[in-house]
Amino acid sequence: MAIYEHAFQSMASPIRIRLDFPGNHQREYAEAATEIWDMAKSEFASVVKALSRFDPASELSRLNRSPGQWVAVSPLLREALQKAWEAYEYTGGVFDPRILRSLEALGYTGAPVAPLSTGGRRDGTDSVRGVPTSFDSDGEKFPEPWADPAHWVEFDGDRVRIEAPLDLGGLGKSLAVDRVREGILSHPAARQMKGFLVNAGGDLYAWGTREDGDHWRVGIEDPTAPATILAALDLPLSTAVCTSSIARRRWIHDGRPVHHLIDPATGQPAESPYLSVTCAYPDPITAEIITKVLFIRPAQSLRIWPWPDYIWWVTTDVRLLATPSGQRWVTWSR
Repeated sequence: MAIYEHAFQSMASPIRIRLDFPGNHQREYAEAATEIWDMAKSEFASVVKALSRFDPASELSRLNRSPGQWVAVSPLLREALQKAWEAYEYTGGVFDPRILRSLEALGYTGAPVAPLSTGGRRDGTDSVRGVPTSFDSDGEKFPEPWADPAHWVEFDGDRVRIEAPLDLGGLGKSLAVDRVREGILSHPAARQMKGFLVNAGGDLYAWGTREDGDHWRVGIEDPTAPATILAALDLPLSTAVCTSSIARRRWIHDGRPVHHLIDPATGQPAESPYLSVTCAYPDPITAEIITKVLFIRPAQSLRIWPWPDYIWWVTTDVRLLATPSGQRWVTWSR
């Protein structure tokens, strides 16, 4: 079997790429794999250089130090800001990167933490046909998350102006996955591949099939024990899968547990009935946005959106819920 795998670390996550070719190993396959590894490392490094808020020398950090001023930015940062603005508009402000000051006030450093613990649990998978929670949902629209609904970002050619410091968070990782996906598909060797997998710490894109012809299989982890898999999913030929979870981004602040998924309406960690939300969608950026919104404002999101068919939730009592279509992808569950 001609399988080529490579792993490296970026964005505080393990990055794993697998390329499957038909037949036996060939020199041209190995050469193509090396070129793709180099491309992938370069793309992730470029995204970190542009979008990291933890690197004071990054483009985003420099932009965050100049709110209200026009600043020249790279095409990569401009693309990320444009996608963030489109997500803000599409979700009625539930996806809002102006949460940086809230995260800093809560002492968020981006470092992983110990797994959380919960009370009782029940294994198994339930199929969700309606809103999967008794959350109250008043009105037909999302509430405005900020008192000032004005544009928080403006564009003028290669210059942008922001009104407040931003955190682009998981959008950066999904953008990197998407750029690597495009890089692989544009490589001449893609015509010979049976499939490939790009996995950035659980946010991934799968294309084609494995070398043996089987679908790609991924797991949904138990947020209370991240090394434990709750369910296995068989993916279709080409799809992205992203997860928003508080499993690795929790800490104690002022004597109370907090996490990094901020409700922009309150500036506080979202009070969600879930520990994680996973979504499959054709592109990783949209999948990432959907998971965050479904975690932060689940009932309203499901009432208003033409929401995707493939969603999986892990509840606070560690039950796995799935949409009917998502249930059909589950090949095994605890």
